This record gives sequence, C-alpha cells and structure tokens, in this order.
Amino acid sequence: MRKNHEEEIKGPQAQIASSGLTVEVDALKSQDLAKIMADIWAQYDKLPWKNQEELDKYRSQQTEESTTVITTQSAEIEQLSGILLHLESELAQTMAEGQRQAQVYEALLNNKVELEAEISTYHCLLEDGKYFNLGDAWTAATPCKPSKRPSPAG
Repeated sequence: MRKNHEEEIKGPQAQIASSGLTVEVDALKSQDLAKIMADIWAQYDKLPWKNQEELDKYRSQQTEESTTVITTQSAEIEQLSGILLHLESELAQTMAEGQRQAQVYEALLNNKVELEAEISTYHCLLEDGKYFNLGDAWTAATPCKPSKRPSPAG
C-alpha cells in the first residue's frame, strides 16, 4: 500500500518538476513542540509558587487588617473600662452619701421623737403637775398617762 502511494505521488511531482513551476509556501517555521511543552511545564511549575505568594500576600493583608481592628477595639475597650471605673466610683460615692443621709435622717427622726416625747411630758407636767418619766411618755398610749412613780413633791 505504501508503494502504491509513493508511485501515485511521484507522477504528479514529476509533472510539476518538468513544468518548471516553482511553488513557495509562505508559512511560519515549524514550531518546536519540545520547546512549547518546556514553556508550558515552566509556567505550570511557577504556578504553585505564584499561588503561594498570592496566599502569603493575602494572609499578610488580613493579618494587618485584623491587627488594626484589634488595636482599635482594644483602645475602645480601654476607654470604656475607664468610663466604667469612673461610673462605679461615682455610684459608690452616691451610695455612701445616700447611707450617710439615711443615718442623718434617722438621727434627726430620733431627735424629733425624743423632743416630741419631752414636749408631751412637759405638757402633762404643766397640766397635771405630776411627775412623768421620759420613757413613760414614749410608751404611753395617751399623751398624758401618769407615771407609777411617786411625785417628787410628796
């Protein structure tokens, strides 16, 4: 079969050669497939390194952004902590002042009760002319309950 093909080609080639016809083909030089494959492999080999560089760059950028965010948030937390400490201090002072005022109020209320009892005792003494004890005035159901003690006059 090969011989038949060669004989069929020789016929037209001989005719072209005897006719003096010159055929020029304007084609690119044949490309070296080995060189093309080597270039492809070189690019393929560089791809992991390129991807690693891009990944490292991305990680670095993310780390830098995270650091900035953390720094900012830490500053905000520190500021809020300072405000919280100040408010806690003010609350403690306010509570202490409230307790102090409650003690003063209680002392004044006790003084008022004592004075009212004394006034009641003096009113009874003035009205009845009898001796009353301050304790009796406090526990008395009526403002002028007589004392069980004898009067000093007699």
